[in-house]
Amino acid sequence: MADYLNVVAMKTLAINKMTVFCCIFSLFLASCGSKSEETHHHALIFSSESNLIGEWEQVKLQVELDHAAKEDQGRILQVDRENWEEKMQARPARLIFKDDHTYVIEIKNLNDSVVKTRKGHWELTGDSLFMDQTHPDWASFSYRIELKPGEARLDGKLDWDGDGKANEKYICVQRRIH
Repeated sequence: MADYLNVVAMKTLAINKMTVFCCIFSLFLASCGSKSEETHHHALIFSSESNLIGEWEQVKLQVELDHAAKEDQGRILQVDRENWEEKMQARPARLIFKDDHTYVIEIKNLNDSVVKTRKGHWELTGDSLFMDQTHPDWASFSYRIELKPGEARLDGKLDWDGDGKANEKYICVQRRIH
């Protein structure tokens, strides 16, 4: 009987060791799985950043002016390729995203002379684009960005009317040039 109890105890001990081993091994596999998801997530962000780098041209613009201003109540500025020069009295803005996370925006008049240049740094986190302008003056912008092959759509709020409040809804569609 003692031998039988020893065999049962040994088998129980072996089963317990195997159970502990399986639990530890399962935890190891689970941790490997989340690391690969994390790596995959970073790969998607890197891919999006590489898709953003290059030269872009604005093709659509919509600004909903703050409804608090009585003279602008309900006013929406809509510009596209057909009416850009007429409404903006300028060529569509060109934006260059560089791989060192800097950017340059150039705005040319109808005679193709550069009339405004803005420079700064950009950062892409998930579906958010953060742009810190450093030239000609400091400003900070954040947009929700949707990247498609050859097209970028930016949505955000900014101070379009110059009242010091970033309360105008801004939507811009850009197409890749290079």
